[in-house]
Amino acid sequence: MPLFHVLGYEFSAAMALLASFAFAHLGSVFSHEAASAHPSERALGAGGFARVLAVHLALLVPPLALIALNAARVRACDWASGLALYALLPGVSAVCATAAGFCAARLVRRAARATAAAIGVVLLSLGWGALRLYVDPPLSAYDPFLGFFPGPLYDEDVGVTRALLASRAMNLAVALGAVALATRRRLAGAALLAAGAFLFAAGGRLGFRVTFADLDRALPGRVETAHVVMRFDPARLSHRDARALARDHEWRHAQVARLLGAAPAAKIKSYVFPSAQAKRRLIGAGGTSVAKPWRGEIFLNQADPPHPVLRHELAHALAGAVHGGAFGVPLGSLGLIEGLATALDEPIAEGLTLHEQARALRDLGRAPRLSSLFGVGLLAEAPSRSYAFAGSFLRWVLDTKGSAFVRAAYKAGAVPGFAALERDWQRFLDGVTVDPAAREVLRERFRKPSLFSRPCAHDVALLDAEADSERDTARRAALRERISRFDPGDPARLADWGRALDALGDPRAEAVGERALAHPNATAPLRHRLIEDRGDAAWRKGDFPAAHAAYARARREPAGEAADRLLRAKIFALDDRAAEPILRRFFLREGERDALLDALALTELAALRPIDGFPRYLLGRQLFLRGHFAEALPHLEAAERLGLPDAGFRRECLRLLALAAWRAGDLARAERFAERALALAASPGDRAEWRDLRDRARWER
Repeated sequence: MPLFHVLGYEFSAAMALLASFAFAHLGSVFSHEAASAHPSERALGAGGFARVLAVHLALLVPPLALIALNAARVRACDWASGLALYALLPGVSAVCATAAGFCAARLVRRAARATAAAIGVVLLSLGWGALRLYVDPPLSAYDPFLGFFPGPLYDEDVGVTRALLASRAMNLAVALGAVALATRRRLAGAALLAAGAFLFAAGGRLGFRVTFADLDRALPGRVETAHVVMRFDPARLSHRDARALARDHEWRHAQVARLLGAAPAAKIKSYVFPSAQAKRRLIGAGGTSVAKPWRGEIFLNQADPPHPVLRHELAHALAGAVHGGAFGVPLGSLGLIEGLATALDEPIAEGLTLHEQARALRDLGRAPRLSSLFGVGLLAEAPSRSYAFAGSFLRWVLDTKGSAFVRAAYKAGAVPGFAALERDWQRFLDGVTVDPAAREVLRERFRKPSLFSRPCAHDVALLDAEADSERDTARRAALRERISRFDPGDPARLADWGRALDALGDPRAEAVGERALAHPNATAPLRHRLIEDRGDAAWRKGDFPAAHAAYARARREPAGEAADRLLRAKIFALDDRAAEPILRRFFLREGERDALLDALALTELAALRPIDGFPRYLLGRQLFLRGHFAEALPHLEAAERLGLPDAGFRRECLRLLALAAWRAGDLARAERFAERALALAASPGDRAEWRDLRDRARWER
């Protein structure tokens, strides 16, 4: 089974569960047998427990040996992490289960009843953990016997954390304390149980027993609107930005309710975390936004409005009110759950609508089998593909059959007449056309396989996060090299390593980039990025002809409007020899961007080219990206008035103007700019995006 066939979290969790039931049973049986053979041992017992535990720990060695041998057949990556998880999950579970069996044998005289009591402890603990997942905020769970449930599958960076170490320390203290009391070692038992109680009480701070009170302390900011109660961290999100995000919630709630034809009477509770790290520490699922539809709760990572996934998560919450039931979702149809949320979200990707994305999947040969998505087959597909395909189908059903039909299907957990509807939808897709360049850009988006088919998925995700936060360039390059070895089928890993080497000044950078460029899985956007890197290197050396040639070659590889616009800006900078030194400092700045240095460079550029719109555009864009919306408006307006290099820059300038006016609270101007952007939209997806902003401004007015 994918992921279970290597030494990692999945294998360790499965072994922890099996070992818990086996050792609770065997612990009670062996303890009874030992007590029968040596009656005095019932009073003493500590030696008997140690002997039984030693046998149980020895029984964990053969599975470990087998999974290690399997590495000859299947790629294994981080052995240290795998061994640590094996020790922390089945290793500690063995102690807890053996203690449950041992104590049951001491308390219950009949062997069968003692075994039932020990197994009952395991079941009760697992049931309690499931109940806490249901009623408490965390999306991950810690348990003495399972060890750890990480939460949503799409959150890949699963490993040893402080919360896991603390929870396992608590489990050991309680288990060994119970054994000590059962063997009449009262002082040791009391000390161990006190230590366990201390860790339990600190569980909220340590991250393994977070309650709503802990969450409210971590997110003390609160904004309440007509339909939403939003919690946030005021130290990381100003009240001005919080109010803008709350307005975003209201607009998305209105959109979803209109499309679905229903909304819950109770207010949605939205928790906005300042970072993925904070979210992972508090509730798990650091990189994944999620909803608990049965509680009307959504959990988001902080992002500037329009929030990229807010509408999707609100769709889950509102659809939960339609379904009702214990969980608010049709558990037997993952395609319905995620497909409906995607249909109500209408996400745009590279300027393409949901239906265009589905058609592109077909054209690229990456379309999943629709019927499998509406069972549990959705788990076997990458979310980028499965969500878009199921979402397009349900959006078409919503548009052709109406919201009442979709609500009834969601409540029943199945789409009536599915086969006939699929045929009609496929015929509808036959008539959808997709721009070939945009389709090639989507090839990169759809290339990433499912979590279950990627080697070392968890190890790579953990190393990725470590490399992203690493400030030492040599250490970062070493991590990127390690990731590329763990995931040789992904040329983007080689590209990342090459960039890290280039930042280090390592001469191997060019050769690594060539390997990535020649990789059979390299897509047009990746080739664009690699060739652009060559141009940047040539520009840094002052080799203008080589930089021009590389940039011209990169432009022949479709990479999307934003990437192409950046490339056109670099070419424009190269051609302006007077402004080139200033623009080189701006575009090729290494490391983290410095707002003061950027402002200085762009102010110099504006003084050098006072009647040119391009410097004012760059300055306005930087102000916008740093949250200075009112200050960005005059510069962006001047840029449009003075003129920009081409229509693509004008479209982007109008987009920034509309968003800046909206964020500044000037809704009338936001509507006007959105109307003008709508007139220049280059694709159906762009038109949908600007229509959304125009309608939002009208709605808020």
